[in-house]
Amino acid sequence: MFSNTIKSLSKSVSAIVIAVVVGTSMASQTASGQTRNEIELPETEELRTGSVNVSIEQRAIERENCPFDGSDLTTNLHTVTFSSIGGEVLPASLMNSLSGVSVQSGTKALSVVCDIRDEANRALRRDGWIASVQIPQQELQNELSLQIIYARISEIRVMGDPGPYRDILTKRLQVLKEMDPLNEKDAERILLNISDIPGLEVRLGLAPDGGRPGEVIGNLTVTHEPYAFYLNARNYNAQRIGRETVYGRFEYYGLTGMGDVSYVGAQATADFQEQVIVQAGHEFAIPGTDVRLAGNATYAKSKPDLGDLDLDTQALQFNINASYPLMRTPRRRATVSGGFDYVDQTTDIGPFTLSKDSLRTLYLRGEFSGEQRRLNGAVTAAFDSFLEIRQGLNVFDATSPGQFGTSVTSGIPASRPFGVADALVVRGMADIFAPVTRQIGVNARVEGQWTNDPLLNFDEYSIGNLSIGRGYDPGANSGDRAIGGAFELRATVIEKPKYDIEIFGFYDVVKTENLDAFTPEPTRVLESIGGGLRFSFNDSVRAELTYASPMDRAIFSDDVKPPDRVLFSITTKFPSILR
Repeated sequence: MFSNTIKSLSKSVSAIVIAVVVGTSMASQTASGQTRNEIELPETEELRTGSVNVSIEQRAIERENCPFDGSDLTTNLHTVTFSSIGGEVLPASLMNSLSGVSVQSGTKALSVVCDIRDEANRALRRDGWIASVQIPQQELQNELSLQIIYARISEIRVMGDPGPYRDILTKRLQVLKEMDPLNEKDAERILLNISDIPGLEVRLGLAPDGGRPGEVIGNLTVTHEPYAFYLNARNYNAQRIGRETVYGRFEYYGLTGMGDVSYVGAQATADFQEQVIVQAGHEFAIPGTDVRLAGNATYAKSKPDLGDLDLDTQALQFNINASYPLMRTPRRRATVSGGFDYVDQTTDIGPFTLSKDSLRTLYLRGEFSGEQRRLNGAVTAAFDSFLEIRQGLNVFDATSPGQFGTSVTSGIPASRPFGVADALVVRGMADIFAPVTRQIGVNARVEGQWTNDPLLNFDEYSIGNLSIGRGYDPGANSGDRAIGGAFELRATVIEKPKYDIEIFGFYDVVKTENLDAFTPEPTRVLESIGGGLRFSFNDSVRAELTYASPMDRAIFSDDVKPPDRVLFSITTKFPSILR
């Protein structure tokens, strides 16, 4: 017992001595280890395929003009009834949609029957039913009888090779075929979920089959991409760990035929010495459901250039999660997911271990994105958001308070003496774009993090080029709590079918708050301004060039604010760039 206490005290004293040695502002920031932002790899979502389109040929469900326009005849109607072409009772789902169709009593022009028909058509289309209302020949005596032709898929013809996804496609299309009556919104949801399968793109067209009224043939065009390779180059890093990085990610689709993607990615600085991040993972769908399971592992090693100081940080993160789409339409998407993070991070100076953090975290996350369009298809707003609740657990040798009241991991000091590994953390983001004219628009993104406890370094909100605070090095400052906004004015100067160029000006502001008992600066506000341009080509290349000017010192002990930065990032995707 006594010897263990001496060993623990010895390690703490050694760590304090080392911390004094690295006491400069730059080195002390680095010695704390990497935050979550700093080991996250570049996003590739914008370049992914997986579009869907449901088109209905005009002849699939015939609609007629009104034959009574201009007629002098009148009628006095009190009620309206609906039936199918064969006289059968309509499905309850259609009757529910038609329940709001009313008849105004009194003598009116005979063309009123067409007005009632059109109102019924609008009610059906509003609820997504692929159907048409017809006026059969009848003798009008206070009651109008209308007949409904509603679509049913009699056959689905698949054109193209679905690759290893044939079985999944067959099962999901069977659900589509069994829809009677056919609802466009439900069909879109099924097709969108099919198109969310990595490497798969589908398009459905409906046409009459020439048989019973309402029966249609579904022509499904399928495109399968067996693999993709993403490549990114950028200079967002701090100079001490190498500004320029190159990132590559290879994805293979359909290894097991379960709607899956297997991937491996790596990022390194230009000399492959100062920072290396490697990630591998697999994601698949549970058969017969829209639930997806995923797992990945990330290893990150950082060896900053600090002269004779041999500082080395290594992080290992394992993640497992499950997700489910709550809403899926062409203009809205809502997903809920939950998972578990297992994180170990150590920082060494030569043969000495300066700090070690071990985090075991359960989380629940909700995402909601979409767009609003006018009747002519013009976008009036686009948005993206998420809310995440994270709860640390004191399991699997997680960092915990030691016998001296400070946080330790297996007897080794944590990155922050009073950091809490089992804290409750709430994170969120909301991003909205609104066009002012066809070429000009404004964009606002707000991010935040809240907790009641001081956190370990990995869980802190880190400002900089990888989050909010363009122009500041990633990790230049961080906080247990944070709230920030990135605001842009954008203008599209060139818009062509295959490429476009956009210029923008921005203002970033972020406020951080540290909850440590002895922190020298509990709160800090950082601002930056700048502008740049973005270029996209054929959905296979994204490039951005930014001039960013920090307006504040990164931390209180800095003598001057950081210098202005020119930032670049370019991402491309193979093989689509070759097409």
